[in-house]
Amino acid sequence: MRLKSLALQGFKSFPEETIIEFHQGITAIVGPNGSGKSNVTDAIRWVLGEQSVKALRGGQMEDVIFNGTEQRRPMSFCEVSMTIDNADGGLPIDFAEVEITRRLFRSGESEYMINRNTCRLKDIVALFMDTGLGRDGYSIIGQGQIDSILSSKSEERRRIFEEAAGIQKYKSRRDEALRKHEHTEQNLTRVTDLLNEVSAQLGPLEKQAKKAEKWLALSAELKRIDVANTLNRIVKNENQLAGVADRVKRLKRDKLRHEQDLNHNEKRQEKLRQELSLIENELGALREKRALQREERGTLMSRIEVSRERHRQLNERRQRDDAVRLETEQRQEKLLNDIDVQRRQVDAARIARHDSESALAEKNQLKTLETEKLQSFTTDLLQLNQQEKSFVERRTEQEKELIRLKTRFELEQRQIDSGQDELVTLKQLLTEKETAAELQKNIVIKAEDAVKTHRDQLDSAVTAEQELADQMAKIQKELSESEQTLRDTTYRLRTLQELEENLAGYSETVKSLLKQIKPLPEINDFVYGTVGSLLEVPAVYEEAVETALGAAVQNIVVADETVAATLIDRLKQQRLGRATFLPIATMQGRSLPSQDRRLIESMEGFHGTAAELIHYDALIEGVILQLLGRVLVVHDLDTGIEAARRLRHRYRIVTLEGETFNVGGSMTGGYRKKKNSGLLGRNREISELSKKLPQIKSLIATRQTALAEAKNSLHTAQEDVERLRETVAIRAEQLIVARSEAKRAADLVLEQRRVLDNREAQLVHSSATLTDLELEMKQCTDHMEKIEAEQNKISRAITIARQKEATQRRSLDEISHLIQTLSVEAERSRQQCAAAEHLLDRLNEDHNEAKGLIERYRHSTADLAATIEANEAERKQATADLDAVGNELATLGEQIDETEVKRRTIDEQLSETLKIERQIREQATISEGEFVRHENILQQLENTLNRDKNNLWEQYELTHLAADEWSDPKLDPTQADRDIKSLRQKIKGLGHVNINAVEDYARLSERHQFMTEQQNDILQSQKDLLAVIRELTFAMREQFSENFQQINKNFKTIFAELFGGGHGEISLENSDDVLTADIQIRVSPPGKKLQNMMLLSGGERCLTAIALLFAFLKLRPSPFCIMDEVEAALDESNIFRFTNYIQKYSERSQFVIITHRKGTMEAADRMYGVTMPERGISKILSLQLSDA
Repeated sequence: MRLKSLALQGFKSFPEETIIEFHQGITAIVGPNGSGKSNVTDAIRWVLGEQSVKALRGGQMEDVIFNGTEQRRPMSFCEVSMTIDNADGGLPIDFAEVEITRRLFRSGESEYMINRNTCRLKDIVALFMDTGLGRDGYSIIGQGQIDSILSSKSEERRRIFEEAAGIQKYKSRRDEALRKHEHTEQNLTRVTDLLNEVSAQLGPLEKQAKKAEKWLALSAELKRIDVANTLNRIVKNENQLAGVADRVKRLKRDKLRHEQDLNHNEKRQEKLRQELSLIENELGALREKRALQREERGTLMSRIEVSRERHRQLNERRQRDDAVRLETEQRQEKLLNDIDVQRRQVDAARIARHDSESALAEKNQLKTLETEKLQSFTTDLLQLNQQEKSFVERRTEQEKELIRLKTRFELEQRQIDSGQDELVTLKQLLTEKETAAELQKNIVIKAEDAVKTHRDQLDSAVTAEQELADQMAKIQKELSESEQTLRDTTYRLRTLQELEENLAGYSETVKSLLKQIKPLPEINDFVYGTVGSLLEVPAVYEEAVETALGAAVQNIVVADETVAATLIDRLKQQRLGRATFLPIATMQGRSLPSQDRRLIESMEGFHGTAAELIHYDALIEGVILQLLGRVLVVHDLDTGIEAARRLRHRYRIVTLEGETFNVGGSMTGGYRKKKNSGLLGRNREISELSKKLPQIKSLIATRQTALAEAKNSLHTAQEDVERLRETVAIRAEQLIVARSEAKRAADLVLEQRRVLDNREAQLVHSSATLTDLELEMKQCTDHMEKIEAEQNKISRAITIARQKEATQRRSLDEISHLIQTLSVEAERSRQQCAAAEHLLDRLNEDHNEAKGLIERYRHSTADLAATIEANEAERKQATADLDAVGNELATLGEQIDETEVKRRTIDEQLSETLKIERQIREQATISEGEFVRHENILQQLENTLNRDKNNLWEQYELTHLAADEWSDPKLDPTQADRDIKSLRQKIKGLGHVNINAVEDYARLSERHQFMTEQQNDILQSQKDLLAVIRELTFAMREQFSENFQQINKNFKTIFAELFGGGHGEISLENSDDVLTADIQIRVSPPGKKLQNMMLLSGGERCLTAIALLFAFLKLRPSPFCIMDEVEAALDESNIFRFTNYIQKYSERSQFVIITHRKGTMEAADRMYGVTMPERGISKILSLQLSDA
């Protein structure tokens, strides 16, 4: 895998498309401060997915888009594309060449592409994961990032170490699995809560569904009988309606006859009025026409006078035009003479211009020949300069090669010296690793004991968790029951409130009337309401009082007879029906006489009169006494029989269950369907339910608190179980790791022995290399001397070429001066010729203008003559029209007099028709009264029919036609009433019924099954995720531990080589888990004790970070490495060591180094220069050093 090229467009200081090609080896990017060379590093970091604006040296992401200069406008987007050669399959993608593109628009939108196919940022991050090229990788080191590698914060260093160890893919997958596990845990909690709620609702809803099915069956039978009975009544009333309708039709025909007579008379009146209107219009038109004729006469007289004046003016204008035309003809002759003279002058100027232009062309041709000679001399000189530059570059290259050979010679010598010391160190390490292997065996034994102990604790915690779960389920069930009670109560209260608001239970007449007068305060303020709405009846007496009142419960209480009369009139006008009104002013009821009370008040079971047992406003006392003052309430039937006997059946008596003893001895009783709430009990039940709701809510809140506490306890227990499970899993993993560590320690002992043997062989090879280097240095010196001789020869040739070029340049200057003089003379001739031609053109224009003016005046004279003739004809015509208008005015006067006579005759006929109309209307009034009386009878029958039809619709949503299929002509009305009463009692006995319970139960059962399946799926998903997390964690620990040791080993070796001695190491501390342990770096430069990183100098810190970077590259070579002025703090000797290491690793990796240092530049194979020829605009220049 190799970096091929980088393309930038609109990125920071690169507005134009810029392509940088990269080759194997070292590429240096140089340039002055502020030229934009670090923007190349930012571009690579950005295209690889960097999201930190701070890392890109900006304030916001839009700052990376070119923001314009004084001469250039800002760009709307930026794009960076990086091309990578993937022929070796280093990237996990099936392409030999991979192009990564990132594009950002100023609107904030961004795009990512792989090989020009749109992708996600996540895809690019995953592609480069564990290659060292990611956002947290070690292969791109920008300005100031040296400190982050050596940061005192261990977590900042860990990201780079994890990338180098190659565990980023595992970590990413594990983090994703942990997020999924957390998400499934939340889903499980939600599903469990919903499942518990659904389970609690399922039982009560099943009971409601069975009850609803029974209610539906009874309601269907009730509907069948009630609809058939109602249809029979409708048929009977329709037959009665037919007879009354015939009588109304006869009366209606009489009414129509009178209306026709009136219409005939009205039509005659209308005809006379129209004739009168026409005559008046005609009279007005004649008068208007006479006025117009008078106005026309005045107009004609004015036209005659205007015509005379215009004739005079036209004659004067014709005389003026003749004088101007003669003057213009004289000026035309003079212009023709001037044109002949000017033409001769133009011909002379054109000849002079041609002569001067010919001389100038001849000298320009001579200058062209001399310029070609000068260019030839200049080309020869440039070729000689290029040859001289080539020899200078070749000599520089040889000097660099000699320095490189000397450096390698010194390095090999130092390696031999340090190799002897390293042999001693390696032997000591072998002894240490043998001791560590024995220690790992003891750790395995301890880990096995820890696993057994934690598994016993886990079993105890699971038992406690199950007990808490059972307790929570019990509380959940109680809470669900309370919530169902709350829903039932709320539904009942809302239903009663809607019934009360809609006046349900009252007749249509009462409802319609009360609704109509409600917005009319002038009436509503004197209407107190129905009797039922004005009473407060204890529940025990509701049945008795409602029976005693009967239909009177719907009577309307008003202030006086006037209000009652007003309301009765409204009922008539609106045809709403009939109602009973109780005026407070006239109703003075009576209470039970004292002598009769004494007869029964000592009886057991006597409660009192109905008026005494209820509560009402004192204002309506007379009304209540009238209705209930002499109605006695007793406990039961037996008490009622005894009371009636004592009072000789002179009073009405009702029992608590509604049996009635009527005046005179008759009795009413038997079974009656129970009602949920009658008109009297509805307000009471609303009040009771309103008080009950807060109590139920308080109980629910208490149980919810208990449930929350139980959930918390269960959650704590579950956390304990989960913690113990994780602990067991961790201990088990630690046991696996310990066993693996024991095996690895044994392997390390074998590996250390192999390293010791290899080091001894390397020392022998280094000695042979020293001899070869001495021979190469001698050959390099000889080659440099030959290059210097050739360079001197070229310098002499350059001097001669420069002299020839100077002589030719002087000759060319003389010719140029002469051409300049001739150019001035030619320009003067051209201007004189142009001036003469311009004057000739102007004279021609004046001549043409005069010619046109003469022609226009000739045409104008002819037009004026025609106009004068037409004006004279018009004046004669106006005189003739004036005579005709005088004759017309005399005729109009006679016509106006005749029309006045006709108008007076029609006025007399119209008066006669009005008298006939009054007689017809008197007869029609008598017929109308009879018609209205019979129509009222017809309306009453229709209201009865409509009431039955409305009941069909309101109760069963059936129209009269749709109800025909329910018809049963043989149905006995009396038996039907008994059946209807029985069915309604059975339905009432069921109490409150939730009609939707059947459908709700089926839907809830299906939901319960679906959620149970969801819960099982989530639990299985959790088990799978935990298994994946454990596997990934184990793999991360294994790989990180192994690679960390190798990095430490590489760091020790490279540190000593870069510093020329000293000691450096990295270690894991403060945790038994390698994935969370702190990473510590300890170094001892030559001649110094082991010290804190913060106490090192800038150069020492820089070189330490570089050593760590090379340790990463040695373990996991990155395909390319980007360094932005990382060596800035190094001195010349350390620069030399740094470049040697770069050259050593450049055989396996590409290096792109942004630098100011001369030593780094000398080590580069290719160099790019970043310049800023235009302020704010960066340009790239390239130089191939290896070919120079």
